[in-house]
Amino acid sequence: LEVDAAAHRLENAALERSLSIQRGFAVVSDALDAVAGLYDASVEVHPEEFEAFSLRLLDHAWSVQAFAFAPVSVRDGEERFAIAAIAPREGNEALLGYELTSSFEIAGAIEKATIARDIAASPAIFLPHEVDAKPTHLMLMPIYDGANDPFSSAGELRGFAVAIVKIGPLIDE
Repeated sequence: LEVDAAAHRLENAALERSLSIQRGFAVVSDALDAVAGLYDASVEVHPEEFEAFSLRLLDHAWSVQAFAFAPVSVRDGEERFAIAAIAPREGNEALLGYELTSSFEIAGAIEKATIARDIAASPAIFLPHEVDAKPTHLMLMPIYDGANDPFSSAGELRGFAVAIVKIGPLIDE
């Protein structure tokens, strides 16, 4: 009876923790939708506007270290995505201009997000500007001219809304 009771408690605790992690990712997904909405509603978003908007989102998405926007540019016939806006800017300045496709792992997530026209996450990576070297995942949402609904026809790819997520705190919670 004790073994059965312990197994039942363990199963319930695992389910509760799993649901907590899922809720954390849902908050990040909603926040990326909001960033995409900002770009849908604007012809141009200035870095200061992006930061003011994103800082409000960070109050609710506590597992996110930063939000960023990486517009598409074409260089040597290839699409490139360099971070043009980041929030909070303080402590993340080194990521401004960081070319996402320079990382094989992030380039794979970009390809998946583009094909699915939905959020994709990179495998665990270490950001080049960090000294603490904690594993980080980038969640990337493609932003298209016109709409972000995967079931509607949209215009050209504008870039990616990016959430820099530290998985450790999310799992610890």
